[in-house]
Amino acid sequence: MILRIVAIATIVIVVTTSILIVTVEPLRWRATVLWRFAEGDIPDVELTEVLAMLRPGSGFWIQPVLEGNGLVAVVESPFDSTVGIAAGANIYRQRCAGCHGTDGGGGSGPSLRQRARLKYGSSDWALYRNISDGISGTVMASVGLSFDETWQVVSFIKSLGAHDAAGVPARNKNAAALLAKYADIGYQKLLDAGRDAGDWRMYSRTYDAGRFSPLKQISTANV
Repeated sequence: MILRIVAIATIVIVVTTSILIVTVEPLRWRATVLWRFAEGDIPDVELTEVLAMLRPGSGFWIQPVLEGNGLVAVVESPFDSTVGIAAGANIYRQRCAGCHGTDGGGGSGPSLRQRARLKYGSSDWALYRNISDGISGTVMASVGLSFDETWQVVSFIKSLGAHDAAGVPARNKNAAALLAKYADIGYQKLLDAGRDAGDWRMYSRTYDAGRFSPLKQISTANV
């Protein structure tokens, strides 16, 4: 009797799970990724790593591998936040700075400040693989970090190449220039916004919501 109950319960669980996998999209694509991995269609990755990236809330999004994209093109570090980079910097200084320099500028190991010039790959996945596995034929050995720690170091290394010579994040250069341009705008300049044809100082351009430009370079005559 007990064996019969266990058998029925097992069948119910299997059928219910199968229905959920087929009908619930987040479960379906994750199950498909695992199936593709089991068939060997997703190389260069361990099962524990796949499971970690598939976990809801992990910050990874690897569904595009089902479209034929490799992990090198799909995976991005989920630790690119200020907190994640800071954690990676702390780990880097303890475990990596001895060879690559405290600022990533190089030492007995190569500089990490210019990702495009990294000989063994510059993608997030390549950086992760090199840190976690080491690089065969070189003195770069596996660092022995946890999954999350490795990705935090990846994010820190990425941040090294995101600054120009003056130490200003490259992606913020344009924003900084715009902020400097408009830093002295006061109430009167906003009131007079409609008088300057070459500027757009607020969402609607002027206080009376004149959402059009008085410039004449484009008109019904040349469009």
